[in-house]
Amino acid sequence: MKKILHGFLERDIIMIRFTRFFFLVLFGCVLILSHPACKSRTPDDASEAKKTTPKKKKSYPKEEIYLPGELSPSNFSSPPGAITFAFAGDIMMWDRMQKPIEKHGVNYPFEATAALLQSADYTVGNLECPIAEKHEKRRKKGFYYKVPSFTLEGLKWAGFDMLSLANNHIRDCGDGGLIETFDFLDEAGLPYFGAGRNLAEAMEPKIVDIKGLKVAFVGFISQEIYLKDKSWLDIPGKYEKQKKKIVRHLAATNERPGTIIAKEDIVREMVSKARTQADLIIVVPHWGLRYHQPIWEDQEILGHAAIDAGADLIVGHHNHIRQAVEVYKGKPIIYGIGNFAFGSRNYNAVGGFLVRVVVTDGKINKVELYPTYTNNSAKQVNFQTKILKGKSAKTALEKMQKLSAKRAANIKIENGVGVIDF
Repeated sequence: MKKILHGFLERDIIMIRFTRFFFLVLFGCVLILSHPACKSRTPDDASEAKKTTPKKKKSYPKEEIYLPGELSPSNFSSPPGAITFAFAGDIMMWDRMQKPIEKHGVNYPFEATAALLQSADYTVGNLECPIAEKHEKRRKKGFYYKVPSFTLEGLKWAGFDMLSLANNHIRDCGDGGLIETFDFLDEAGLPYFGAGRNLAEAMEPKIVDIKGLKVAFVGFISQEIYLKDKSWLDIPGKYEKQKKKIVRHLAATNERPGTIIAKEDIVREMVSKARTQADLIIVVPHWGLRYHQPIWEDQEILGHAAIDAGADLIVGHHNHIRQAVEVYKGKPIIYGIGNFAFGSRNYNAVGGFLVRVVVTDGKINKVELYPTYTNNSAKQVNFQTKILKGKSAKTALEKMQKLSAKRAANIKIENGVGVIDF
């Protein structure tokens, strides 16, 4: 009898332990699946996730990239009397780029693309770093940059005439580092826009006269750039916290230097003011999510607001990768042109665009996209951006055709160059 009772007792103990184990496993699965990053996605979200995290890119064949010396200014002709612009993406000439520059010189990052940049009447880039000597980084850990002033010699040699400072790294060395940046740029004869010594100065458009045409440049930052990815929107209060953080870190005030954190009304105000002072308005925003190819809602809202207020062209950056083109009310919005000369080795930063714009009779009549190869981990790049050609250029542009067709933008492909039809 005791044996029988003992057998039943052992069976019950086993069943209790099994039941407890089963419910612990079930509870763990519920916790994991309820996490924002693991919530079910719609087909569109799944597609976005796929585009957001590209796989490692194999090297392009040597014959499908332009090496230094293979292009000349004669490759970039324009009609008599035309004014040409070139636009490049994110520039940060230090950090992982320090050794190549010390070995090859400050011109090295631009030697394969200089022909296009130097051929333009006016060349614009996004200087995504403070130029500082005396002031240190606000933090030693994380992605904070400090770039020595001698690197500006490379930008001047490459043909840059204007730099946007509206980006999330421009205050990496604090107030003092940003003031140093202004001073070094002034000393080098490199004009800038998108930031200032106070709020009023940062809000001002930069007006330049190019062959008798008054051109205004407007720059700003969008609020979402501190978001890591879309899943943060599912965390209560996270987005609002990041908005406050970006204002605290980057915004110009009446008393301190900084940049402009834009909302729709601010964009309209800045562009409308520029419209009263210039013949041509070019907006250069820093917006979107890093390595996130789909267009963020605020990008579209602010882009449309800028066009509605009088902008003629929008050329954006921050994502470090290519984004789609849109034609809105007959005006091109190039949402993301990716990296250009950026001292990191992130293999997701595979490619971008150099943009060439032709203006005749005071109007933009041609916008060209030159696909670039920017993966610094690849031997063919090694911190020297290359322009693609042949099949590789065609493939990159065909992908952009598909993305942009959804936004009323037709991109023609002519000899490895994308031409926006608008």
